[in-house]
Amino acid sequence: MVFADAPDDGVLGLSIFSVQSPHFQGGPCKRVQKIIVRQKIPALTYLYNTFGSDNTCLESIWDEIIARGKRHITQIHFSNEVGRRNNLTSPYDFYPDHSTKQYVTLLEEMPESLETDIRQRVREILGSIENYADTGTFILGTGLESQYSVRAYNNLYRILREEWPYEISRNPLRSTQRKLDNTTPDTYYEYHHYKRARNMPTRCILNGDGQDLAMEPGTATSLGGIDPAEMIHLTRWARNGSEKGCIMFLWFAKWQGLHQRNPSEPSRRRFKVHRTDVRKTSRLLNHVNRMRKRKARRKKKGE
Repeated sequence: MVFADAPDDGVLGLSIFSVQSPHFQGGPCKRVQKIIVRQKIPALTYLYNTFGSDNTCLESIWDEIIARGKRHITQIHFSNEVGRRNNLTSPYDFYPDHSTKQYVTLLEEMPESLETDIRQRVREILGSIENYADTGTFILGTGLESQYSVRAYNNLYRILREEWPYEISRNPLRSTQRKLDNTTPDTYYEYHHYKRARNMPTRCILNGDGQDLAMEPGTATSLGGIDPAEMIHLTRWARNGSEKGCIMFLWFAKWQGLHQRNPSEPSRRRFKVHRTDVRKTSRLLNHVNRMRKRKARRKKKGE
């Protein structure tokens, strides 16, 4: 198994779930790419085939990372469970016509047809990264904000583990579900929003997903009654993730096509990545990384 190349104080990257969308290619891709490749350890996460199936941007990012002599961390979410829950799946999603209850029941029963489809999807993902398998660490998420029962998750995990030779991450919607999965100690556990997650394991992923981030006052969107995070929240979030050595992903609503009140299903969305985002986000990442390093030095000096 290939373990993540994250240092003890963690790594900070970007959440670009929509990177495979045909509408993300071109300008949005070039601007996000400039931010990612500048990082010491470039890290990104995306939702497999939810927004589309165009890998042009992904391959361009990976190619430039390689050209710069760096290694990356890339997380790929197997299925869009949050979209399933909110009736916002796309035709590209896995079993998009199934509700959460129907899909969980099917996973519990695990008919031969479903097992075949799961294996086929994993093999498709492996095929899409085949030329980059040795260029970094790849992590497969078992479902974005999943609501699996214990039996459903164990059935799914068994098949994924047999097919996927790299890291696996788990992102249940409710933190209480994590207590049921101690049988998979090799799994990364993922937490969302810019809040202080408690009782995190040593193998953790933090993603701001679901809570927009305001780099400047009044520039972010409230989502589902959740106010945007401000710099004080981000600093606390990053500090906590650093202490645990987490892989962390910044998340912006407009990069996922969620800057409008009534977003369309993912494959139809448009995205906003402005030229100024390159400067502002790069500056933000540098600020957070400097803060993390200062804290690490103070901690080491205190020891």
